[in-house]
Amino acid sequence: MIYSLFNKTDLKYTLRLLAKKPGFTLLSVLVLAGGLGLSIFTFTFSYTMAYKPVDLPNGDSIVRICAGTRNSGCLPIKAFEFAAIRNEITTLDRIVALAGGGDVYVEFEGRAHRVIATHTEWTLFEVAQIEPMMGRALLPGDQEPGADPVTVIGHEIWQSLFDGDESILGSTINVRGINTRVVGIMPEGYKFPSTSQLWLPITDSLLQPIENGLTTVNPVATIREGESRASASSEMNRLMSRIRQLYPIDSNKEYSSQFQRYLDGVSSGHVTTLPQSLMGGLEGIVMTGVLNLLAGIVFLLACINVGTLLLARVNDRLKDISVRVALGAPRKRLMIQTMAESVAIAVLGGLLALLMAGGGMAILSVFISSAFEGGGSVPFWYSFGLNGSTLLAVIIFVGLTLLLTSAIPCWRIVNGDFNAVMRDGTRGALGLRSGRLSRSLVVVAIALISLLLYVGVLAGGSAIKMKEILSGVDGENLLGAALALDPERFPDDQRLQFFRSLNQSLSQDTGISNSLVYIPKGSVSVNTSSGQNIQATFTAVLGSLETFGATLQEGRRLTEIDSVGDQAVAVISRSLADRLWPDTSAVGQELLITSSESGNALSKRVVGVLDNRPLSGLFSGQFSLSPSTDAVFLPITLSDPNSASVLVKYSGESERAIAAVSRVLRSLDPQSDYFIRNWEQQLTGMFMAANYGMSIVIGCGLFAFLVAIAGIYGLTKNFVDLHIQDIGTRRALGATDRKISQTFVLRGSKQLVTGFVIATAIGIPLVYAILLVTGSSLVDGTMLAILAASIGTLFTVVFLAIVFPIREILKLEPSEALRHQ
Repeated sequence: MIYSLFNKTDLKYTLRLLAKKPGFTLLSVLVLAGGLGLSIFTFTFSYTMAYKPVDLPNGDSIVRICAGTRNSGCLPIKAFEFAAIRNEITTLDRIVALAGGGDVYVEFEGRAHRVIATHTEWTLFEVAQIEPMMGRALLPGDQEPGADPVTVIGHEIWQSLFDGDESILGSTINVRGINTRVVGIMPEGYKFPSTSQLWLPITDSLLQPIENGLTTVNPVATIREGESRASASSEMNRLMSRIRQLYPIDSNKEYSSQFQRYLDGVSSGHVTTLPQSLMGGLEGIVMTGVLNLLAGIVFLLACINVGTLLLARVNDRLKDISVRVALGAPRKRLMIQTMAESVAIAVLGGLLALLMAGGGMAILSVFISSAFEGGGSVPFWYSFGLNGSTLLAVIIFVGLTLLLTSAIPCWRIVNGDFNAVMRDGTRGALGLRSGRLSRSLVVVAIALISLLLYVGVLAGGSAIKMKEILSGVDGENLLGAALALDPERFPDDQRLQFFRSLNQSLSQDTGISNSLVYIPKGSVSVNTSSGQNIQATFTAVLGSLETFGATLQEGRRLTEIDSVGDQAVAVISRSLADRLWPDTSAVGQELLITSSESGNALSKRVVGVLDNRPLSGLFSGQFSLSPSTDAVFLPITLSDPNSASVLVKYSGESERAIAAVSRVLRSLDPQSDYFIRNWEQQLTGMFMAANYGMSIVIGCGLFAFLVAIAGIYGLTKNFVDLHIQDIGTRRALGATDRKISQTFVLRGSKQLVTGFVIATAIGIPLVYAILLVTGSSLVDGTMLAILAASIGTLFTVVFLAIVFPIREILKLEPSEALRHQ
C-alpha cells in the first residue's frame, strides 16, 4: 500500500528537486527549524513547569491544599482554620501540615549557611514514599512537646556543608540558634514538597493554634482512591466557606500588610498539583499563555513561508507539470511527489529543530543552576531537557508542518489550469481562485506579524521594565529579616522597645554600618491644603534610611525621638515632593495622609526629603512592573502591629554578618521565628532572570520578525512575478508605467491594511486583557515608539516588495513580458 503511493522513482525525483536548488532547500529547512525549534522549546518549558508529573512513586496522587480560587493561585491556609476543617476532609488521605519553606541559617564551624527548611509532620515522608539513604526519617515522638530537637537533612547540603561526612549522622548542628541533632540524610535529588533541603518537626502551635491569627500552613495530601482533584476541590471550597462563617473576622482588625488583609478575606479553597501550585494563579497562566502564543505565531509564520516557497516552486514548474499532465501523468502522482518534497523538508527541519530545542534546554539548565545558587532553590521537578513528551511534541509539530506546508502547493496542482499553460507556452494566467489564494496568504502573514508585534512588544517591555527596576535597587551587602512577635509576650507598650533595642544592638556591631526596622503599610492617599490627591507607598520606619541607599536631600532624618514622642512628622521622596510642591521646598509643609488599610486620616509635617528609590517592591516583598517612587516614611509608633522587617548594611563576609544578626535576634527573643535573606544574592538571581527573559523574548521576537518580513517579501514578490504577463498586456494596451506601479501598490496596500486591521482587532483586546490581569501599566512612550518603528518597517518591506519587482518587469519589452516563462 505504502509502496503503491510512493516508490523509488518518486524518491529520486524528490531528491533531484531538492538538490537542484540547494539554496531554496537550505532556506526552507532553516526557516522551518527556527519556528519548530521555538515551539518545541516553549512546549517543553511550559510542560516541565506546570504539567510534568512529579518523579515520585505516587506522584500522580499528591496534591497541595490551597486557600482561594484557582485564579488567585495556591494561597496558604490559616493554621487555625485548617485545624478546624482537617478532620472533616473525606476526599484526601495522608494529610500533612507544612510550614516554613523559607530560608534558615545553619551555623557550622563559625559560619552561617543558608538552607531552605520545612517544618513538617512526620507523615510527610510516608506521602513521598522515599526512605532516607542514611539514618531515619522523623517519628511521631519528635513532634511531642519537650522532645529533643532533631532534623533530617538533604543530600545536597550534606555534601556542600559537611563534605559528605558520614559521622555527621547523630551529631549536633545549630539551626536558627538551637542545637539540633541530625537523625537522617535523604537521597540525592529529594527536595519534597518542592525545594526543601532540611526538615524539622512542626510545632504544636501550628498544629493546634489557640487563636485565629495570621499564622499559616501549606498542607499536602494524597487523593483518596475513587476520588478526583475536582471532588477534593469542591469539598475544600465548601469547608472553607463554612469555617469562615463559623469564625468571622473582626472588621476593626489592624493589619501590617495588604496580603494579610487579603488572606483574612478568603473564603474558598481548592486542591492542585505541586507544579500548578507554583504557577502564581491567573498571572502565571496568562504569562505562560503569552509565551506559547508568541511561539505559535512564529510556527504558523514559518509554515506559511515554507508553504509559499513550495508554491513558488510549483509555479516555476508549471510548464513541466503541464507537459507531464498532457502525457497522461495522474494529478495524484504529482501531488504525492509534491508532498514528498514537503515531507523531506519537514523531517530535516524537525531534526534540526530538535537539536536547537535540546541546546536551548541545556542552556536553560545551566542558567538556572548559576542563577539560583546551584539549583538549590529550584523545585525538584524542574528538570529541563528532551524527554518522551518532547519527542511526541516533535512528531505532532512535524505532522502539522507537513499538513500546512503541503496543502498550499497541492491545492495549486489540483486547481491549476494546465491547458492554459500549454496553449500559451508559459506559466499561464493565475486564474481567479489562485489569485485569491496568493492575496489571502499575504493578508494572513501580515496579520500574524502585526499580532506578533503587539504581544511581543508587551512581553519585551515587561522584561526591560523589570531589568530597570532591579537596576535601581542596591542590594550590595544588604541583609533582610522578617519578624513576627508574639502579641502575648510583646504587648503594645513593649513592641516599640523591642524594635529600639534591636536597632541599637545591630548598630553596635562592628561589622554592621546601618540598620533599619520597617513596617510596610501599603498605599496611602496624600492630600494637601491646595486639594491635590496623590497615591504613595506608606512605610513606618525606625533607624537609618541610608541602609537601602536613600540619600537625604532636604531637611532632617527621622530619629528615635520621633518614635518615642509620637511626633506628627514625615519624610517623603523627591518625586512626591516635586509633584506636591513643584515651586517651593517641601520641608515644613503639611500633609493629610489617608491609609487605604484603615481609612484613618493623619496630619503630618514634612521634615525631610529623600532621593527617589523604586523600593515599593523591597518593602512589600514583591516587585511591581510599574513601580512608583512616590513614598511617605513615618516613625514607628506604639500602635504599630507586631510584624516587622529589618534591613542591615554590613561589611565583610555575609556569613559572619548573618551569624551576627541571628545572635542579636536570639538574644532579644529566642522563641520568635525569623528568616534572614541576602538581598544581593536574591537580586542577582532576579536580575539574571530578567536578563535571560529579555534576551529570550527579544531574540525570539527578532527571529520571528525577520522570518515574517522575509516571508511577506517573498509572498508579495511572487504575487507580482506571477502577473508579469498581465503587466505586459497592460503595457501593450497603452497603460503607462506609473499607472501600472500605482495599481499594484494599491493592491498591496489593501492587503497590508486588511492584515493590519485584523491583527489590531485581535491584538488590542488581547493586550488590554493581559494588562488587566497583570495589573501593570507597561505601555509607555518607548514601547509605543518601538511598536511604531516595527510597523513602519513592515509597511516599508511590503512597499519595496512591490516596487522593486515591478521596476525590473517594466524594463522588459511588452512582447518579452507576454512570453515570459
